[in-house]
Amino acid sequence: MSHGELLLGGFWFLKSLFVGSVFFYFATKIVLYIYKNKRAGEKRSADYLVGGMLLAVTLLFGFVGKDIPFIDINAKDFMAGFFIWSGYIYCKHKCTFHNRGWFIVAAALLVAVGTEFWQCSMLGLKFGLIIPYILTALLGTLMALGISNLLALRSNLLSRFLIFSGDNTLDILTWHFLSFKLVSLFLICFFGLPIERLAEFPVIEKFAYQGWWVIYLVVGIAVPLAVSLVKEKINRFIITKA
Repeated sequence: MSHGELLLGGFWFLKSLFVGSVFFYFATKIVLYIYKNKRAGEKRSADYLVGGMLLAVTLLFGFVGKDIPFIDINAKDFMAGFFIWSGYIYCKHKCTFHNRGWFIVAAALLVAVGTEFWQCSMLGLKFGLIIPYILTALLGTLMALGISNLLALRSNLLSRFLIFSGDNTLDILTWHFLSFKLVSLFLICFFGLPIERLAEFPVIEKFAYQGWWVIYLVVGIAVPLAVSLVKEKINRFIITKA
């Protein structure tokens, strides 16, 4: 729960997703037990009490800045539970406001402001930035859903690529750090760098800041997807021959 292979560093997300879903499940059960004898009108606030509980615990752990001993659970895992709750609310109320053009533009601007003035991540949470981070993350998610809805209205190469990428995100998560090493190895050979620089993680930072991050991005996505495509074709071939 607390240590792992650096090249599989993205797997912290899977642990937090699992732990967050467990927290969401038990928070929901607790609130439903509290509200079991309430009238229907009063039960409407139950869903929002679940979100409030998860947010409150996230803020508490963020303020204390400590992990639960031995199992390495901290504020980011409770925040994951809050994000799962927000997805539950989104689906329950069948939200569509994010599909409007004005909302997509406004959300994009606010996300840009957020990345400039309150840079933060789930792995490096700071107490004072938890609320701004959550708001920016939710806006970014809704913006992506709105753009996805627009793309889904038409079938073209871009939409098919995005669908294929979405179906294989676990492969990208698994192999993107290792794929970065291909770019680092090229930089070492091209610029005559010491081979020891291949150990720099996740990228050779000096060159990434000089624009090579674009190549890292392309290779980090393209290589895992190419492997996924080959694997899919092999599976189809085996099925047709069976």
